[in-house]
Amino acid sequence: ILAPLLDVVIDHLVQIDVEIVVEDFVGDTDGGQEGGDALFDMELADSAQSVEQRENVVRAEKLDVMMLLTLDFIKSVCDSSKAPIHRDVLFQTLLDIFERRILTTFRSKYTQFLVFYASHFRTRYIQNFLSQLLKITTATGSNFPDATLLAASCYCGSFLARAGFARLRVTATALKLLATWLNEYIDAHDSDPDPATHSHFYVVAQSLMYALCFKMPSLVNDTKLITLVKLELRIDRIVTCKLNPL
Repeated sequence: ILAPLLDVVIDHLVQIDVEIVVEDFVGDTDGGQEGGDALFDMELADSAQSVEQRENVVRAEKLDVMMLLTLDFIKSVCDSSKAPIHRDVLFQTLLDIFERRILTTFRSKYTQFLVFYASHFRTRYIQNFLSQLLKITTATGSNFPDATLLAASCYCGSFLARAGFARLRVTATALKLLATWLNEYIDAHDSDPDPATHSHFYVVAQSLMYALCFKMPSLVNDTKLITLVKLELRIDRIVTCKLNPL
């Protein structure tokens, strides 16, 4: 019964999520709801509010409450020493929904953080989530739509860069897989830059570089991983290839 219920909840969250206009809240620095529990800062001067802005505030408040309740539910299941099978079922359900609902939705801004949050409870959850993203990201010639390939790559780079709870070795393994795919792509496409033809290559390269901007200091300070950076990733080859990802 968990899967269909969670599917309905997250589908509703996504529908609200994509309708929220973030620009309506830019520049509002009052700090949000009392106590700092809100995900969004809702205060807008009444005189400045259009009908669309007021509707946007209502949507954001609704998403705020629903996200907090869902996060609390995830924590109650995943942060418990009882019935580990329930944790695993919940996380696998979230992965399935992520691939079907979130990954295929343009302009999802917040709902994906449910999966990011759930993954931090176990190292193997992080590995499973990255494996899912990498499987899609590196699926050249697959049946995945281009938009799904590009979205998976962006999520992968963002997660690797920002997930401070992920062990460095797990991150390094994922980075190596991305770099290996890029180098193999270069081997197969010795051609001039063409964003329309090689969009998949460029977005994967961007994801790798983005992640390295955050993780490079940790990698070079690890005596066992510095060889990965110097020799195995072959970053110099990627950035100087004829496809010119920079």
